[in-house]
Formats: sequence, structure tokens, C-alpha cells
Amino acid sequence: MGAKHSLKSFITTGEQFIREIRNLKERVEEGDFKYSIVHPSIPDNGSPLKLSKTYSKMVNEYNRIQ
Repeated sequence: MGAKHSLKSFITTGEQFIREIRNLKERVEEGDFKYSIVHPSIPDNGSPLKLSKTYSKMVNEYNRIQ
């Protein structure tokens, strides 16, 4: 995988991370958290866990550029 492809992947993941942060911020402000039946204590879409996974992916993409 070339550096150019790695940089593009990093940028794409960074953009996804920003979208996830905005989504989560809006949901926190609106108190809009739906919980699943399987995991009643964990919010479904836009959860902090999803944000954390996206952040980890972004860091991994950055490390591939090095």
C-alpha cells in the first residue's frame, strides 16, 4: 500500500470521525439515545463506543502513513 493511498484512507477516516462527533454531540444535546433490547444500557447508533472505534481506526490509518 502506497503512502498516497494511506493518506487518502486517513483523510477519509478523519472525515468520518468528525461526522460521528457531530452526530454524537447533537444526540447528547437532544437526549436522543435509543437503547436496544439486547443491551439496554448501551445506546445504539452514534454511541460513544462507535466514536471510540472510529477514532482508533483513524489512529491506525495515521500510523500506516509513517
